[in-house]
Amino acid sequence: MKRAISVVVSTILIGLMLAGCVTTSGQPEVTFNTTDRGKIRSAIINEFKKVDFKVFSQNNDVLVLEGRRLGATGAETMHAIFKMETAAESMTAVSIQAFLKSAASFGRDSYVEDITYSNAGAETLKLLQRAKAQLEAQ
Repeated sequence: MKRAISVVVSTILIGLMLAGCVTTSGQPEVTFNTTDRGKIRSAIINEFKKVDFKVFSQNNDVLVLEGRRLGATGAETMHAIFKMETAAESMTAVSIQAFLKSAASFGRDSYVEDITYSNAGAETLKLLQRAKAQLEAQ
C-alpha cells in the first residue's frame, strides 16, 4: 500500500514539474523556450510594469522586482524574486519567490513573510506565464 501511494505521489510530482508548475526545490516555475536571459528579463519587467512593479535589482541569474502586494488592498510592499537556470539546451527555467518586505533597518531590507504560496504568489505566477506568452508570440 505504501509503495502504491509513493508511486502515485511521484507520478503527480513529475507531472507538475513537466507542466512547468513546480521545481524540484518546490518553487513555482515557468520554462521559457529560449536561453536569452535578456529577452526573458525584458518580458518579465514589461509584464510587471503593468501592475506598477519596478526593478529593485538584477544580475544575469536573478531579477528582483518591487511593488505593492498583488491582490491586496493595503500598501504592503512585496518583492518578486525570479531565478533563472538553464533547463535544457534551448530552454530557461524561471522560478519564483515572493516576500513581503519590512521597513529597512540599519540600511538593510528584511523579509517578514514568504508569500510565494499565497494569492499574491499565484498572481505572480500568472504574470510570469503572461510574460512567457508575450515573449513567445514575438
